[in-house]
Amino acid sequence: MDIYIDGLTKIIKKKQILSDVTLSISGIYGLLGPNGAGKTTLMKILAGLTDFNAGRVFLGEELISTNTYVRRTDHIGYLPQDFMIYPELTVYEVLEHIAILQGSKPSTSYHHQ
Repeated sequence: MDIYIDGLTKIIKKKQILSDVTLSISGIYGLLGPNGAGKTTLMKILAGLTDFNAGRVFLGEELISTNTYVRRTDHIGYLPQDFMIYPELTVYEVLEHIAILQGSKPSTSYHHQ
């Protein structure tokens, strides 16, 4: 399901974190950028963990504010850098474990070195 972001703005303590962000997402993507670029804030908005000050976010053709948290989690995944429930696992292993919990089959394309 596509995600469309139009004019998204987020202000925290009088500091503009996101400014008029517009983009269309169709597929699986990661966010890369320097510290303070707004990656975490954008992901928290998409995951429904924080609100935004202006703009619109669509999941498919529906405004994200009209979708329930459960509906969002069917299409948007967010794994924070400091996720420490399974500190002994690699990032890949955590993602695979979560996918299995969601009903996916274990991957056979990754081999431990």
